[in-house]
Amino acid sequence: MEKSSRHLQEEVDEVTVIMQENLNRVEERSEKLSDLDKRSEILRTHSVRFSKTARKVKVEKQKENRKMKLLLAGGVLLAVLVLIIIIAVVCSHSSKFQEGRAGSGVGSAVCLMVPVEDQRLLSPSSLHDLSPWTLTH
Repeated sequence: MEKSSRHLQEEVDEVTVIMQENLNRVEERSEKLSDLDKRSEILRTHSVRFSKTARKVKVEKQKENRKMKLLLAGGVLLAVLVLIIIIAVVCSHSSKFQEGRAGSGVGSAVCLMVPVEDQRLLSPSSLHDLSPWTLTH
């Protein structure tokens, strides 16, 4: 009986050791899960912050894009206005020159850009240049 009792005691001791190892493992897992939970909370906080920052950057970039489009449109408008002013000045000087010439018969102060094909309607004396667009008066 003593052998059987000792054998049972050995088995109980063995099971006790296994149970203690299992409890240690459960405790380690609990620590790891707690650490994982902390990390996930930190990641969640960072993701919320990132989302807010991303939205702000998106809005700022949209504003910059609108501003650049307005600047580009203003630049094109300014270029067109400068071109119109240059054409008006050239036509003004050209018509004054034509008015000052004796016997030219051209006294209009209107200066138009007319395609060469449409110049058949104009007087032959106004055909100075045979480029596709000619400044005529």
